[in-house]
Amino acid sequence: MNKWISEVEKDVAVREKEVEQLQMAPSCTLQQEMLDITKAATSQCATLAPRVSPSTKPGEEEQEVTGGRYRLDRNLCDVEGAFGTAWYAFDLETNEAVFIKLFKATDDPMTQNKYRREWSVIKKIEELGLAKPNDPASHVVGLKAAHFNRVWLGDKKHPPVAFQVLELCERDLQQALFCHSPQGNMRFSVALASYLFNQIVKGVLHMNKWEIYHRDLKLENILLKDLVQVKITDFGLGTDQERTNSAINNSSLANMPPWDFRKAHDNAKLEVFQCGFLLLNMLAVDSLHTQAYAGQNGNRLWQRSIYEGLTFETQCEQSRDPNSGAPTNELFWKMVEQHGVELNPMVKELLNQMLDVQPEKRIRMDEVEQKQILKLQTTKIEAQHEMKERL
Repeated sequence: MNKWISEVEKDVAVREKEVEQLQMAPSCTLQQEMLDITKAATSQCATLAPRVSPSTKPGEEEQEVTGGRYRLDRNLCDVEGAFGTAWYAFDLETNEAVFIKLFKATDDPMTQNKYRREWSVIKKIEELGLAKPNDPASHVVGLKAAHFNRVWLGDKKHPPVAFQVLELCERDLQQALFCHSPQGNMRFSVALASYLFNQIVKGVLHMNKWEIYHRDLKLENILLKDLVQVKITDFGLGTDQERTNSAINNSSLANMPPWDFRKAHDNAKLEVFQCGFLLLNMLAVDSLHTQAYAGQNGNRLWQRSIYEGLTFETQCEQSRDPNSGAPTNELFWKMVEQHGVELNPMVKELLNQMLDVQPEKRIRMDEVEQKQILKLQTTKIEAQHEMKERL
């Protein structure tokens, strides 16, 4: 124990030196954010300074790490990602399973900026109480703790890194969607899709109310708890309008429409498009998957000339109703409605409005919430039953 206390005292001294160095650096928003993070870690080091220890391999005796709190049980990533790893873990103090997002230490300035941006968003979510663990009314994954501190992997001490401790969810939306229903297809029923989509919209609107924008709404970032309770996670591309309204421009991703980035984009309208793509996947995944346009391949829908030689943008503009100006996307739906997929007119009308290539003409999220499709949902028990049948 004395050795552990000694290590904590050394960490405090190192942290105080880091604070002094940051105070001497030129002032800017990102540096100030990291200064605030480091100060917080210094003041709480004696109680936090958690050692994060991976479990041993099967057949080996588990190594006890004195002073540790979180035990990493299983890495959810086959290989380390660009920014770190995600783990199933166990909180030794509360005796509960948790989820840990562990960032890797790096000297790359762009990656560090990404960390700081996400940290700023996470801390605001924490301050506002928007992500309370185990809250069925919250559609943002519960945040149990967010630390910037040294961690231990086995008996090796690493430099200070950021990590988040989150409530544990069962699976993400992509995992649930790519299972087959008893009918042999992958797509959700309109009732189940509506039940889940309604929660996603409410969660996004709740964050937007506080000027927090996720900006990377996709199947993998929608977690499910208790089978059908939506929890939005991963704010790596998020922005807090008050402090970190940074731009993003990665139109190669499936949920990033290239036409949104030709000028200063509207974060709220970008999220409308992303939610539209989520709904499209839930209702038409069989056709999209068969044609290799599902999930991460969705960018092909927006970038390739696959609509009788036209791109999505061109066919969208050419299909606009002369009276209302709204797109009808006949060529797009001709491609989508294959392999047993057939969407009702009400769904297609909503998606036409959400996927409009002109952000200023795109429907607002509060208008999406009022659409009749979201009022045709099933009960939680019925939704759970349908989900359980396909897992």
